Amino acid sequence: MKVTKLFTVLAVLGCIACSKAQIQEYLNGASKMAVTPKAAAEDFMIAVIGDTQYYTENQGTNGQYIEQLHDQINWIREHRVDSNIVAVISVGDIIDDYDHTDLATQQQWMRASEAYAELENIPGLPDGIPYGVVAGNHDIDFSAPWGVSPYYDTHFGQHRFSGRSYYQEGYPEGTNENHYDFINTSSVNLMVVYLRWNRDQQQVTEAIDWAYQQIAAHPDRQAIVVTHYTVSDNKDVDIDGKSDWGLQEKDGISQAEQMYTRFRELPNFFLMLGGHVSGEGRRVDVYNGNMVHAMTVDYQGREYVPGLLRTIKFSPSNDRLDCQTFVPGSAPIDNLQSTFSLPWKRSYTMSRTNDYNNDGRSEPAFFQDGNWIIPGQPNQTFGDRPTDIPVPADYDGDGKTEVAIFREGTTYNRWIRPDAEDDVFGQPGDIPTPGDFNGNGQVDYAFFRPSKRTWYVRYNYMPSPRYVTQVYGAADDIPVPADYDGDGKVDYALFRPSTAEWFRFAIHRGQYGKPGDIPVPGDYNGDGITERSIYRPSTNEWYVDGIADPVIIGQTGDIPTPGDYNGDGKTDRAVYRPQTGELLFPNGQTISTGVINGVPLNLPYAISHHFFGGN
Repeated sequence: MKVTKLFTVLAVLGCIACSKAQIQEYLNGASKMAVTPKAAAEDFMIAVIGDTQYYTENQGTNGQYIEQLHDQINWIREHRVDSNIVAVISVGDIIDDYDHTDLATQQQWMRASEAYAELENIPGLPDGIPYGVVAGNHDIDFSAPWGVSPYYDTHFGQHRFSGRSYYQEGYPEGTNENHYDFINTSSVNLMVVYLRWNRDQQQVTEAIDWAYQQIAAHPDRQAIVVTHYTVSDNKDVDIDGKSDWGLQEKDGISQAEQMYTRFRELPNFFLMLGGHVSGEGRRVDVYNGNMVHAMTVDYQGREYVPGLLRTIKFSPSNDRLDCQTFVPGSAPIDNLQSTFSLPWKRSYTMSRTNDYNNDGRSEPAFFQDGNWIIPGQPNQTFGDRPTDIPVPADYDGDGKTEVAIFREGTTYNRWIRPDAEDDVFGQPGDIPTPGDFNGNGQVDYAFFRPSKRTWYVRYNYMPSPRYVTQVYGAADDIPVPADYDGDGKVDYALFRPSTAEWFRFAIHRGQYGKPGDIPVPGDYNGDGITERSIYRPSTNEWYVDGIADPVIIGQTGDIPTPGDYNGDGKTDRAVYRPQTGELLFPNGQTISTGVINGVPLNLPYAISHHFFGGN
């Protein structure tokens, strides 16, 4: 692990201090385009309780007893206000032994019922803390036709929730085996849809159709879908580096994948939660620019400390989900599977670029003589060789841009990050083009080799990286990789400066612009899909494909600097003026970066180097 060196340069520090104040004023609403950051009170939290079967069994299996479930619920009660906990979600396998019809089984149901009753009896809350449970495979009698769960309906049926303001409807009519709730917060209105474990494909299809109708009928509510099994744990990943969709045993069907495939066209669908397999797993998928997270939360295995609870903090103004896993009264588990952050709706393939502090906004950043100059952060030195090329990106998928260097050597090139092992990948003359080429939410190391007209990508995921190559383009083309179709994957794409033609792998997009124009692709309308765009320095016009009229901004010598500077999910048109160090916007707003005669990192290296030189 390398140690990042902090340095102080008095002349620069004065400018940066000014920059911080001006940028904060800008973000706080000084300009017409600024979005005022929302108060922390508008953040809210959901608590997720994994499979409880060994707690309710109360036999000490893997060290788990009913008291540890009570501890989790007591923690939720105690921190309801200070953490703004708006709902509790249980992912199924409430009890362990459905197939036993003796007193021991009834006691398991009673222990579960008594534990969750603690969420119902909250002073000052007539409805208690909103919560829901879903039936897992251990809660269902599969000896009966189609599989039934009468004990689930006995203890957690409609009679238990009917009349509570958050509870809406169950399906089939008269049961609670599938149901949904409305959860209101000061910033976002949610709906949580619970769909039981099922082995009958007809019933699965009917329940999914019912849920689709409910989600579609409430487009003003962000939808969370809970089913007992969503994705595999983090040790079982597919070719794209994502946890696999959960597969129902004996039947070869994946309810979760069917749910995602059916619901993904609904723009208000954004999160799936489940359990079933002992472990933690997650994946992210994008369809038509809409990002959906899926997580598995199940701590019943012997490798886990008993009593673990997962919380998800939602921060709308920062476009961020913060997840923590902990035993009440103890510190969160310190690993990236248990405690982590994720971008909520926008990833690095969308408008969330050059966001170094994870607040959902781009920062104007610079790299000069090995020094990284980023507003709001201490200056740091990282990469001080003349051949070092800055390649900042979100390499770990947490929504935050990390500093990184592409170091050209005499024979091989290296990718270097402060907190990661160096990676030998590339040769002199290669053009770095990092991007999320496999759609797993993490930016991959990649480059274009003009001499061979070939792209090289190192997929960034465990347990081991995967390398791919693709011949595409001409030696004089400028690589402009981006997600041009909204599937969450960066496409191989090029801009031919001699003709202003755009090419995407296997697709000739045609001419957009004219020779001399600078390509500035971005998500200018906030739909999660990158648009072809150009900046015409001869007339200072900014054209976006699909928008009829250009925007005039800047003057001769200005550098286009696209980014989402106000956090509204759209790429903003902006230019940097080297002579003054100012960033200028179309509405006349300007902010000082404090950097004179620099080259901003907000313009991708391949474009910046071609038109403005330097590294």
